[in-house]
Amino acid sequence: MQKIDRLQRRVIWMLINPDTGRVKVEKINWKQAEPRKGDYRLEELREAVIKRGYEGRSFFLHIIPDVPEWSEDIKGDYAGFLKTVSEFCKEYPWIYSIDVTIPEEEEKEYKEIADIYIEEFQGIYKMVCPDCEQLAAYMCGNKDVGIILDSDKDTARIGSQIAELGLQKVWEHAPVRMEGKGLSKDMLHNAVRWHVSAIETEEEAEDIEIAPLGFRPEVRHCYTVSEVNKNGKLPVKAWVVNSGNAPSYLNACFKLRLQRIGGDEELVWDTELKACECYPGEDVLLETEVPVEGLPEGEYELQMGLFDRKTGYPISMGIEGRISDGFYFTDMNIFVCK
Repeated sequence: MQKIDRLQRRVIWMLINPDTGRVKVEKINWKQAEPRKGDYRLEELREAVIKRGYEGRSFFLHIIPDVPEWSEDIKGDYAGFLKTVSEFCKEYPWIYSIDVTIPEEEEKEYKEIADIYIEEFQGIYKMVCPDCEQLAAYMCGNKDVGIILDSDKDTARIGSQIAELGLQKVWEHAPVRMEGKGLSKDMLHNAVRWHVSAIETEEEAEDIEIAPLGFRPEVRHCYTVSEVNKNGKLPVKAWVVNSGNAPSYLNACFKLRLQRIGGDEELVWDTELKACECYPGEDVLLETEVPVEGLPEGEYELQMGLFDRKTGYPISMGIEGRISDGFYFTDMNIFVCK
């Protein structure tokens, strides 16, 4: 078997991967987006979402629940607005999460509005703040509900909130985001411990980019044969390690590609190894056989990539050799023979 050592140096992660590092949360104000009942103005939001899609980035959404002057039934009218936004979100699969917000006048009715978020925004992560203790406790039993931590608060206060509300395991199934104006080294250290995978902050600290935040898959070793019969199957084994502090929260899968050197022929093979199976610090073995039937004889490069099934977007990996379309070179060439 041919063996290539892929032990890689740590690389700076900055960012097309929504699971990792600095992100930007877009805000939409209910009062401005629905100035008259049923008159929805989502053009600016649409432009922002489309722009993010062109950039290959995921979209994080926060509704500012300012009540329009025309509203006489705040809970019912807000529910109608949320349903409209949810229909909007269905058009753009790269909308990654939405923050759960409730008009101040309706905070006592948080359960009913929370249920609307859960029902309407399926397939999108719902993010809640532990400061809203009842809301967080009510929603965080759902597998697609994550939490938002305030980096401007004292670390002891954040830690006690996580413990008191029983939110220690949320990161295992939903993202943890941190936001705030500042970010001390002590806070960043704790962010890693709390399994924070994304940060929105005005702080320009380089430490954010080199901290092991989020999902960081690394291909450490790769094995295959140097030749394969054109009617046979190419055996491939790869040792994959998640060197980050969180699992992947995307429905992503590793793929292999055989790209003919000096030609256009290629074969893409879905390995069925899901990114979510790679937990922080765990060693995972990717083992598959790629049927090469139909490929013309010649020399091929073996490439590997990780792609979101929902959007088709490539996910960054913590190794060198990235190609513009999201695959990575493995430095392994295979001959397809008679």
